[in-house]
Amino acid sequence: MKKAFLLLSLFLFFSLSACSQPNTELKPKLLLISIDGLYPSLLQKAKQQGFLLPNFDRFLKEGSYADAVIGVFPTLTYPIHTSLMTGVSSNVHGITHNYLFEPEYAQYKNWMWLVNDIRVPTLWGQAKKAGLKTANVDWPVSIGAPVDFNIVQYWHPTKKTGHDLLQALSTPLLVASLEKKLGPYLVGDWSIEGDRQRLRFAQAIIKQYQPDFMTIYFASLDDTEHKTGVESQSTFFILRNLDTFLGQLLDTIYSTYGNQVVVALVSDHGFMPVNKSINLNTAFQKAGWIKLNKEKRLTEWDVYSLSGEGFTEIRLQKKQDYHKVLKLLQQLARDPQNGIDRIFSQPEIEKLGGSIQTDFIVTAKRNFVFRDALTGPLVDTHVNYAATHGFMPSVPEMNSCFFIMGPHIPKNKNLGTISVLDIAPTLAKLLGTDLPQAEGKNLFLEHT
Repeated sequence: MKKAFLLLSLFLFFSLSACSQPNTELKPKLLLISIDGLYPSLLQKAKQQGFLLPNFDRFLKEGSYADAVIGVFPTLTYPIHTSLMTGVSSNVHGITHNYLFEPEYAQYKNWMWLVNDIRVPTLWGQAKKAGLKTANVDWPVSIGAPVDFNIVQYWHPTKKTGHDLLQALSTPLLVASLEKKLGPYLVGDWSIEGDRQRLRFAQAIIKQYQPDFMTIYFASLDDTEHKTGVESQSTFFILRNLDTFLGQLLDTIYSTYGNQVVVALVSDHGFMPVNKSINLNTAFQKAGWIKLNKEKRLTEWDVYSLSGEGFTEIRLQKKQDYHKVLKLLQQLARDPQNGIDRIFSQPEIEKLGGSIQTDFIVTAKRNFVFRDALTGPLVDTHVNYAATHGFMPSVPEMNSCFFIMGPHIPKNKNLGTISVLDIAPTLAKLLGTDLPQAEGKNLFLEHT
């Protein structure tokens, strides 16, 4: 009898203990890597040129991948990276441009750096709520992110410096402690050397802190494509270097976590060549809607155009000027030499994904790019970029990339064409959390 009672007591003890424990099912770690400006056909063309890319190929063999990722408007770095973190369109998450709309400070080009401007939950925030340890190196729109080990993206708008401020905006003492071993963190350096240092800081954070979820950003491909073009030898050289970096990063990841880790590789947009610029502010200045001082600096404005490369955003101080401005834009668009493709107004703009505060969105034809010059010709053949983006997401050249490998991820699976909005809810599920507001779908619903 005593023996039976003892067995029953032990059974009840272990049963109750099991019931009282939280769900400890281990989810794989997740590392999200972004290579700005990577697009599907670039990888194919690099291989045709004889460049070996074994680490990109590894994702094809060991994981799943998209033929193409359709972006959202606008196809700019900050809006798309925020969609990658939220699963919603730009007008929903609030990052509708790279830059703040500040005509009076146009020469400084303040970027939308602050997470406080994001209106919906992010993968960082959801991971934090789930009790996961998080980290970040240089992801766009990361100042103030709910991240345990955060090296934010920031640089001084005029000098591309601001090291002290970057340290202050990042996790306290994180940058300084890593610099003792790794040397200076290269603030606002989009060269391959800047990416090399971002790699080293990311590797150090992985080894030292072993985050459950980490975001890492590389910028040199985008910078090189802007300067030298979409299929230049310089672009292929950078791509080969990034493949090497990717291999080194994967070695660190697997030596730290073993096989219980998911690695996702994304990008934000593709590229198109350009050779002419459109400067609508020169037309607005001639119409008397922009006033300049003796130094040709803006002092007052009634109408202003903020370039987004393949599109431009126009806002009015006085809404009664709407029809006058529309008439001028339509007049300019009738001349095909001016490079204007389409003119959008509200409510079309909000449906497109633009800001509700914007009065007009004007898009450029192929080979044209918008600029913000206040004086000079409307159309200029002097362009400081060889290629750019910001065109409509329906333009095939704007397509981006998605690769993913790890536990529960099908191997050698072609996902076809997906939306950039599908990526965040897919990653949220892998983290054991969700993004209820996400507009996209989980790409591996039957596997996760």
